[in-house]
Amino acid sequence: MGVQIAALLVAAGRRVQLFDLADPSDSVSGARSGIKLGLSARPPVFYVPEMADQIELRSFDDLSALADADWVIEAVVEELSIKRELLARVEAEVSGHAVVSSNTSGLSMAQLAAGRRADFSRRFLGVHFFNPPRHMRLVEVIPTAVTDRAAVEQVTDFLQGTLGKGVVVARDTPNFIANRLGVFAILSMLHLMEREALSVPLVDALSGPLMGRPKSATLRLCDIIGLDTLARVSQTAYDALVDDPWRNVFSLPSGVERMLNNGLLGAKSGGGFYRKTAEGIYVLNMDTLEYEVGESPTLDGLAEQKGRPHDLVRALWDEGGRWGELGRAHLKEVLLYAAWHGNQIAREAADIDRAMRWGFNWDFGPFQLGDMVGWEHVIEGEPRVPQQITDMQARGHKTFYDGSAETASGDRPQVDASFIDRKSAIYENEEAYVCPLPQGAVALVFCGKVNTLGRGVIQAVRWIMDEADANGLMLCGLPPHFSAGANLQFIRGLEGEDLADFLVDFQQAVESVRRAPFPVVAALSGLCLGGGCEFALAADRRIVMAEVRMGLVEAGVGLLPAGGGIAHMARTQCGKNLCAGHQAIAAGVMCDNAFEARGRGLLGDDDVILFSQAQLLPTAVEELCSQMESWKERPADGLIPAVEAEVRSAMDQWIADQVEEGCFTDHDAFLGRVLTGVLCGDPEGATARRNEDVLALERQAFIRLYESEQTKLRIDHMLKTGKRLKN
Repeated sequence: MGVQIAALLVAAGRRVQLFDLADPSDSVSGARSGIKLGLSARPPVFYVPEMADQIELRSFDDLSALADADWVIEAVVEELSIKRELLARVEAEVSGHAVVSSNTSGLSMAQLAAGRRADFSRRFLGVHFFNPPRHMRLVEVIPTAVTDRAAVEQVTDFLQGTLGKGVVVARDTPNFIANRLGVFAILSMLHLMEREALSVPLVDALSGPLMGRPKSATLRLCDIIGLDTLARVSQTAYDALVDDPWRNVFSLPSGVERMLNNGLLGAKSGGGFYRKTAEGIYVLNMDTLEYEVGESPTLDGLAEQKGRPHDLVRALWDEGGRWGELGRAHLKEVLLYAAWHGNQIAREAADIDRAMRWGFNWDFGPFQLGDMVGWEHVIEGEPRVPQQITDMQARGHKTFYDGSAETASGDRPQVDASFIDRKSAIYENEEAYVCPLPQGAVALVFCGKVNTLGRGVIQAVRWIMDEADANGLMLCGLPPHFSAGANLQFIRGLEGEDLADFLVDFQQAVESVRRAPFPVVAALSGLCLGGGCEFALAADRRIVMAEVRMGLVEAGVGLLPAGGGIAHMARTQCGKNLCAGHQAIAAGVMCDNAFEARGRGLLGDDDVILFSQAQLLPTAVEELCSQMESWKERPADGLIPAVEAEVRSAMDQWIADQVEEGCFTDHDAFLGRVLTGVLCGDPEGATARRNEDVLALERQAFIRLYESEQTKLRIDHMLKTGKRLKN
């Protein structure tokens, strides 16, 4: 966790020092090993490997460098005595203004701070990043009774505003919020599994989407967490919650104990409840602890239920047979546990629900779920009613929420969408709409399915250029995506002149954005692919979410970019960089994140990378207004320099190497050679070219590839399966 948190902070532009154990011959051996593990981790810890070089390596043998730190994050082994000993040493070195936090999944903050000076204790709190920190939204902040509010606000503001995390403030109770309830839910299902002799596939079929939870359900989740980790966290709760009526739920069922004794820990040991082999995925027989082929349970038709999460949960709750009975029993136990202990572990019910959605990816938190199925049904037959429910009913309410967006959507919106409210649209069609922005600017919002681009987007661009009298333009997509690219289904229906006309119109739309008589800023998040990427490249500045997926990926369906993407590479890259761009387009590379996209030339050094989704549109609007204030007349295009013969030869050699290594089929090689011709122009010529010349070659290449049978097979396969065909 230490190196993962360090990697996230380095990506956010902070100076980071990583302290770890040393050995006599190498004082930073532990820190170096941590970096090495981080570089090989999956999912990736670092956005790009070069970021690892920015972390300064240090040793626990010398903590004097902590004197310069603003925030010290302790993330050592989950042992109270070890953490306390280290914190005592940290106290002697840190400055009087530094915040000190412990990254622990459930140890007591008060016990960790016991014996420390008063001024240190006021700046000490728990900050529990969920694993993996780069990808998980939840961070629990746990102040003690003496932690200064200013320290809590300082850390919370940074986590939310800079890192884009969802923060909940938890009370200092065992395992805090998410692990307390999440582990309770897991163990409740494990005990139910043992009592009812349920098979592994049946448990996960019952406790996944049917309960408003991810497909990893219960047992796949256990394999991801690791049974040893689950045992440790559950033991923490069992030892500390001596007066909890549900204390025994935190004890491990005998079957899980047998798995632990046999080293069946989950993915980390090669097998837990599931084992992945070359032949497929096998499931554990809980009686024999042998792996066997698993059968897909039907649950009397429940497993085949489709629909929204709300519909699936309702179907399970209303089921009259055995599976409905077992499902309701488990859900009632979880809901009652949350209601009994909610006031003890969090400030409000909404914090508990957020923690479970953000930390365990539940569709609904327990209080939202109780509102949905009716608390009167949850408490039916119970000898005692939780005080939190009694208090809610005493106020004349039947639910904890009032039916607002918090309940309806299952989450609060992460995007400040006030700038692109469709109710304020001054132009709209099925694929795009236009909203007014400050200072006479407008926003073009892509809004089709996955914000794909077709005739409607072209018409919207024309309207802006001809009718809007705009001073600036912001490009964005309806959250969470910018655009998945051109509408492939629409394109597949075009032939001959219709296709040629569409390509001309699409290019003109992108070019009119690139050559607009006012500044253009693009706000990028989610998918920014193909034609969507070309629109983004046409902007003067890009404001980008760190986790954006960006690329000119048309080669995946046997095509090449034809909206100016190749021309952009020809204009902006040369030499080795042009070869790298050629390789990325020919392979249809999708960048995993914004930093990789910057390294591949799709983003510039002036483009802004954000981690907070809520800041995306406000930052883009602010940048656009700034650009408008300093706007000068756009310069005319210059000629695109001629490509040197050795660069073209390098492209040809790379294609040949890909074929020889089995990475390219003949059609891939054909596509690559066509791309070389577009990027480089006439092989006999060594003259500079106009942008319009490259655009014409783009269109010709697109049509040439589109008319091939192999490309049509690739397009049809993608439309049918959503996956690439390698033919």
